[in-house]
Parts: sequence; structure tokens; C-alpha cells
Amino acid sequence: MHLAAAVDRTRRITVADAGGLSTLKDAEETLARLRARQGRMAAFDAALADLETSGDPEALRQRLADAGCGKPVRTTADDVLARLRPAPARPTELS
Repeated sequence: MHLAAAVDRTRRITVADAGGLSTLKDAEETLARLRARQGRMAAFDAALADLETSGDPEALRQRLADAGCGKPVRTTADDVLARLRPAPARPTELS
């Protein structure tokens, strides 16, 4: 529902204010956020349906984490590599 309203607003803004690029950019960013939220909600709904059939709460937790909802359940190779990379050097203060 929110997604359809955002798409409609974006279309109306584009038609009404062809010169307002910042307004259009704001509308597009809002639309992208709503689509991402809708994707997370769909993953959550699917995970809940899966829990009802499987009865395994750990599987639900893993599925939600894989969809980006909450903290990751397991450490990935990318996580380890990110920790091993040296931190950027801090600028030193000159007195």
C-alpha cells in the first residue's frame, strides 16, 4: 500500500515540477527505502509462515538474518577479512 502511494506521488511530482530535480531525487530515495522495507517485510512474512510449518525457531532466526533483519547469525569470510584489514591512519595533530 505504501509503495503504491509513493509511486503515485513520484509520478505526480515529476509531472507537476519538471524543474525540481531535488524534489524528484527525494521522492526516488523515499521510494527506494519503501521498496527495501517492503522486501524485508515480505521476508519476515515468509519466515513466519515457514516457522508455522516447521516449528524450528532457529531456522526462522537464520532466515531473517540472511534477509538482513537483525544481526547476522554466523560470521562470514568478509566479516573476518574486514576485521583483519588495518584501520585507516589517524591524522596527527601538530602543536
